[in-house]
Amino acid sequence: MAFSLSTNLVNFDLKIPLSTILDRKIERALRKEGKLIKKIKLAWTYAPDKIEEWLEDMEMKGYNLVRMSWLGTTFYFIKGESRTIKYCVDYQNLVHDSYFEIHKSNGWEMIFTSKSAFTKYTLWRKEYTNERPELYSDKSHILKHARKQCLLYCILYIPIILLYIRLIVSNVRMTLEYPGIPFFWQAPLIFTVLTVELGYFTIKSLGYYIRTRKRINN
Repeated sequence: MAFSLSTNLVNFDLKIPLSTILDRKIERALRKEGKLIKKIKLAWTYAPDKIEEWLEDMEMKGYNLVRMSWLGTTFYFIKGESRTIKYCVDYQNLVHDSYFEIHKSNGWEMIFTSKSAFTKYTLWRKEYTNERPELYSDKSHILKHARKQCLLYCILYIPIILLYIRLIVSNVRMTLEYPGIPFFWQAPLIFTVLTVELGYFTIKSLGYYIRTRKRINN
């Protein structure tokens, strides 16, 4: 189905293909009419299963995902028909061209892939009617990916968290031992915020691995 760039299109009941990327002018017109909405989801890569469930629920409610922002934090939906679609977030350290071709040849549509060369997240989807599709049929492979992601963030964040905690304690201790020294509250405040943030990301990643392991074992 060809997609016209005419803004007159917004006056009709839209049945836009899932792969359509809308013109910005049409997007603005659709948003004014309430036919296009955008949702911001931050740090969803730490709990991929949650974003998959959310997207599938949105599709069932008739909100069809048409695109994501280049950072992957904003999701754009058009109010359309209810669809049964399987979404899958795949994490890879290194990605070759054959990776995309293999999944596309199996009927998966790529919606988003992160720009980072170190942690590559790709969002895939596939519409279905009967049997629920899976990007990987091997359950051990799915668990391996979840474990690899969890280990990555634990290795990256836990040492930094411990370092920040040590800096906070040292700063407070120095202030108590030497009351004449001005207390620079900005540094421990920043370290505390960063500690909470990184701790939150680590816990989310651990939760994802635990949920995946429980689902695989069941």
